[in-house]
Amino acid sequence: MQVTHDKKLLIAIGRSRKAAQWQNKEMLWSEFLDKLANTTRTRETVNDYAAMTKAERDNIKDVGGFVGGYLKNGRRSSASVVNRCLICLDADNADTGLLDDLDMTFINAYALYSTHSHTPEKMRLRLIVPLSRTVTPDEYAAISRRIADDLRLSRFDPTTFEPARLMYWPSTPEDGEFVFRYADQPFLDPDDVLATYADWQDASLWPTTQPVEAKMRRTVSKQEDPLIKRGIIGAFCRAHSITDVLENILADRYNPTAQADRYTFAGGSTTGGLVVYDDKYAFSHHATDPASGKLCNAFDLVRWHLFTPGGTAPDGSRVGDDASSMKRMQEYAAQDEATRCTLAEERRAQAVQEFGDLDALEAQIAATEPQNNSWQEQLELDKQGKVKDTLGNLTLILRNDLRLKDIAYNIFGMLMRIGGWEKYKGNSAGVQRRSPYGPQRCFVRRE
Repeated sequence: MQVTHDKKLLIAIGRSRKAAQWQNKEMLWSEFLDKLANTTRTRETVNDYAAMTKAERDNIKDVGGFVGGYLKNGRRSSASVVNRCLICLDADNADTGLLDDLDMTFINAYALYSTHSHTPEKMRLRLIVPLSRTVTPDEYAAISRRIADDLRLSRFDPTTFEPARLMYWPSTPEDGEFVFRYADQPFLDPDDVLATYADWQDASLWPTTQPVEAKMRRTVSKQEDPLIKRGIIGAFCRAHSITDVLENILADRYNPTAQADRYTFAGGSTTGGLVVYDDKYAFSHHATDPASGKLCNAFDLVRWHLFTPGGTAPDGSRVGDDASSMKRMQEYAAQDEATRCTLAEERRAQAVQEFGDLDALEAQIAATEPQNNSWQEQLELDKQGKVKDTLGNLTLILRNDLRLKDIAYNIFGMLMRIGGWEKYKGNSAGVQRRSPYGPQRCFVRRE
């Protein structure tokens, strides 16, 4: 495609959303426009596509894609985005007014094309804006939000500002409408946009902060409370609030701000981008944060930092895919002291609920013998936080649980005894009474 304003771009291209390796490739803006101008026609109709499950739709529209910047080592993650040369925005709530606004108010080069879900009645468009220089991920976050705000923020997907976000190449159902248009204008100067902020590095000043926060609060209200989740995830969240995670487990990764509900990611150049909701969830606007753009409970937040998919774990080992990341975090949580204490207390509470006389029994034991339940923290747990069925655990329980102190086994009579300790008294002459099982009766019990 012939354009007056042209330059080389360095972008990353992948064969599918699941690609483990992305190719960094130089391409002229004019060549990039040629790619966008030609859609892939798929075999299903618009109605067929609308009736599919999300997984089916994801597979249909995956004709390969791109990230509008350079990826370190060809890996797509928030930590691997070196720079961006294209602003890419999903207008999931587009309307004809967006086209008019671009024509009348946008004075720089752009490309616009329809996504696979687009229909004339429910427009879904993708806006691409080339930049006159490359920008850092944090600059990208501020610039992309300002552009979206100028074109009416509500038209754009609130999560579209992630620097590592992939954009699919154009594809359209066999009977669907395909839209493509572009403007041959000068490339956008990033510094002109950054200058519109009093301090572009202060994330609380970004125009999307409040709308996204409102959306996040609505989302939080619809989520299952992490404190009532079952298994190891719920136990970890009950043992650690978001604030506890930020100020202890991840203290080297986040710094507090003057606002109690905001923290700064230490590895970025912007401030106050992580927002805490009810001390149960956190959402990070920091572009280079491993948890960027994700609503996280305490378990998730630690997982994204310590066991980032495709990253390096604290012990230096490589973390695999998302499933591997989850497994590693579950194993970490199962060894976490606070989580183990929480699980031990909850096991006891459950036992009291199921066996109502335990409180009375424990009170009776406590009156005669000191109790120390710290041994329960030594029990070996599986990744779900359940006590493993092992000989070591069984031995630990038998040796330490005072409620089992009066269980004994008669090795001669091959009988279990629960209750008092049988003692053999001599007769009046001081002669020991004989047992029918031998000269003496032996009991084995926990000592």
